[in-house]
Amino acid sequence: MRSNIMALQQREADLKKSARNILSVAEKDNRELSREEDENYSKIVKALEANGRELAAETARLAAENSGVAMIDDNMAFAMAARGEIPPQSPYPQQQRPTSGKCRYTDLFGPPAKSAWQNFGEFARAVNYSHQLFDPRLKMAATEDSPSGGGFLVPPDQAATVWDQILETELVRPRATVIPMTSESRKWPAVQDDDHSGGALFSGMSMAGGWSSELEDLNLADLKVRLITLTVNKLGLLQNSSNELLEDTVFEGTLTKKFQEGAGWFLDNAFLFGSGAGQPLGMLSSGNLALVTVPKETTQLSESFLYENAVNMYSSMPPASLKNAAWVFTSSLVPQLLKMQLVVKNVAGTENVGGSACPVLSVAPDGSMTLLTRPVIITEKLSAPGDLGDAAFIDFSQYAIGIRREIRLERSSQAGFKNDSTWFRLTCRVDGQPLWAKAQKLKNGEIVSPFVTLQAR
Repeated sequence: MRSNIMALQQREADLKKSARNILSVAEKDNRELSREEDENYSKIVKALEANGRELAAETARLAAENSGVAMIDDNMAFAMAARGEIPPQSPYPQQQRPTSGKCRYTDLFGPPAKSAWQNFGEFARAVNYSHQLFDPRLKMAATEDSPSGGGFLVPPDQAATVWDQILETELVRPRATVIPMTSESRKWPAVQDDDHSGGALFSGMSMAGGWSSELEDLNLADLKVRLITLTVNKLGLLQNSSNELLEDTVFEGTLTKKFQEGAGWFLDNAFLFGSGAGQPLGMLSSGNLALVTVPKETTQLSESFLYENAVNMYSSMPPASLKNAAWVFTSSLVPQLLKMQLVVKNVAGTENVGGSACPVLSVAPDGSMTLLTRPVIITEKLSAPGDLGDAAFIDFSQYAIGIRREIRLERSSQAGFKNDSTWFRLTCRVDGQPLWAKAQKLKNGEIVSPFVTLQAR
């Protein structure tokens, strides 16, 4: 069976090489494909599709055999492959483990298949001119019978590049728990652990009866598990350009860069402040029942951040999360952070009588900063100074992000007909939710959470 898979893999490589040869000849002569070349290319595309289905079926059969499953027939194998139910023993494993800090495409979905496109910009240019001069390579990416009338799925290797480059501009996803999704929704287990004050953990596991002498019975402890449901929502990014600009300049680089920056911005905004209605539920959203809001100081000035705020926020983080937690501040608070010092008060605590010469915020030679030993992230993606959400202390690993691998690129000149412009739309599908249902009450009665912010001032 493995030999069959190897043969199918070799056939796939040979067919792709033949397709590239046909296209390279036409590109070298700076012309369109001839009728004969177009027919041959179409035959190769159909052969690739058939070979892919057969390869997926063989892979499913091998995986079932390795898993000790009874022999499956062709129909069952094709159905398993179509539903993405190929078990982990497959030569093409579907990576289903959550990844905290490992968010690149290959970490989630494995190495992508190689396409005939050199880069995303080349693919974008072909999409732009698909209504005038249709590139045969787009046939495999078309989402409708009339390719130029619909959108195009970005090839896996180019989608991998887009996802990874978006990652470079993001704040949340590189630090969160990322779950690959092969369907519209997916349930994920999360332990219910809201109250330690009664001596029990995980809403039922207690020490009562846990210690015993030899031959004595042990009491059973219950562990409550809850399920969160990640349901992907579509994020669409629009960008338009004058047709003169598209024709007179190389627009691919600008288009790619702006889409990546825009996607990173709006994904972070949703993961931080999303309402949860048709979009992710943000960590700092009022809908996050696990969010802890630390009160401001009684005499605190508006739009300020004090050392006392930092101490109280730090103490509101679960002890187990401190090693992962990071500070996040809006960029406008940087001057106050750099000037922050320990203040010495009189015995009554009513008057400031001095300050420490040592700043509270530590700045390394490379520009990185720490506050109370934890890293500091400066961003403009938080709220304005003084508003709720302008400062936060977060363990990002306690936030789950579900992501589909597919990305679609569409073009339209209808909306820009009057002003002679063209619109592009890039869509991707994601979801995000806190892994905590609500804040936790410690054994000593304190309330803590991996999501901590400061009250509006």
